[in-house]
Amino acid sequence: MHGIAEPTLHAPRLARAGFSTVVVRSEEEIDAVADAGLHAWLCGGGFPLVRDDPSVQAVGIDGRPHVWFNSASPCAPEVREASLDLYRRLAATDGVEGVLVDGCRFASPASGIDAFLTDFSSHARARAAAYGLDIDRMARDLAALRSALVGLGAGARRGLPGGRVSGQPAAFARVLETALEYPGALEWLSFRRRYVTEHFRAIAQIVHAAGKQCGAYVFAPGLAPIVGQSYSDLAGIVDVVAPMLYRAYRHAPGIAALNHELASLAEALNEGGGAHAAEVVAAVAQALGYADAIAGPDPDTIRRGLDPTVIGTETARARAALGDGVRLVPIIQLDDPERSRCATEAVAAGADAVNHFVFEERWEAWLAR
Repeated sequence: MHGIAEPTLHAPRLARAGFSTVVVRSEEEIDAVADAGLHAWLCGGGFPLVRDDPSVQAVGIDGRPHVWFNSASPCAPEVREASLDLYRRLAATDGVEGVLVDGCRFASPASGIDAFLTDFSSHARARAAAYGLDIDRMARDLAALRSALVGLGAGARRGLPGGRVSGQPAAFARVLETALEYPGALEWLSFRRRYVTEHFRAIAQIVHAAGKQCGAYVFAPGLAPIVGQSYSDLAGIVDVVAPMLYRAYRHAPGIAALNHELASLAEALNEGGGAHAAEVVAAVAQALGYADAIAGPDPDTIRRGLDPTVIGTETARARAALGDGVRLVPIIQLDDPERSRCATEAVAAGADAVNHFVFEERWEAWLAR
């Protein structure tokens, strides 16, 4: 269970209900959880907004600074050091079995498409140069790809039969073909992955040196590459991986929730109200493996929720990428009306356990239902 309210009251009840672990926030909660025979874990954030100043903020292809998920530029040295300091403190806490890393990534679509298309700050430029990457080409190609995909949805892209996309298979081929014309955009994804993996490794070294296990809250495998997270990289770094598989999250902006993240991508592809945008959105959903999980390609329909089968799809992907040496513990919505089915999908697809987000007083009723 992620969170707990009255630890002395609820910890024993969680234990009786079959829970093994609680993600806690305080020493009081650690003691109560331990007394109930449960394991306590702590959770920390990723790249904190150390101060509300453009000098530490991520910069988009629009040239403007952006704050995303209360986060700064992941590449800013001051921000990175603040992140590592946090994990030094968490790892030094007595009585916890491990530390979960949350938010170790770049911005996602649900934070806004302009925030998503970052980071091109001076800090990112310095890091890209150290990697031998061309950040100007990244920015240029990313902007061009965005325009091209919107144009594809409008049927304005050159080479389309009759000036339109004719059906989902054709749209899928054209979307892929279009993306490959802009190698700088692919380089941008590679840059994100390299930097995020580097930071995960630094955090894990701190946590392991303190004798604790290290875990990671990460985006679903279908979405993880666009924020810089790699399951295959994590397999050699952390002990526990917890994909965030919220399929019908109700509250906006719904960061990491499958329905909100995909809906935000759909909205970006629908810019200008293109006549064929729905076909392009469907093609993107197909590329992500979500084609059979969405009731329709329009953003409002997607935002209402994906089919529970997506939980099994993403859990199986995660298990295949991680292998057997890492504990796989997907985190699902506690208040999902299909919670039981989602949990069943996860376990059948190879999960070692299921995490629940987030504790509330009605947790027993949700489990019973």
